[in-house]
Amino acid sequence: MIRRVCKSIARIMALALDSDVNYFDTPDMLGNPIADMILFHYEGVVFNPSKGIYACGAHCDFGMLSLLATDDVMGLQVRMSDGPDPNGA
Repeated sequence: MIRRVCKSIARIMALALDSDVNYFDTPDMLGNPIADMILFHYEGVVFNPSKGIYACGAHCDFGMLSLLATDDVMGLQVRMSDGPDPNGA
């Protein structure tokens, strides 16, 4: 089911880019996807095991598309390539 959702989103993205609806539906892009479902809990604080704070640290998602469920709990940050590193590095 998630693959169908991702393919539908990819088609919407293609149309938004004024491309053919099946632009992303190629063997290289969606033919044999790596599909993972990972549950993370973002605490809203920087990962610091010495203080007993365990959370998903800074990382890059892989692949073409990441779907995120959101709620009112603070914590998830998106770093733009030219923005400051939230971990101070």
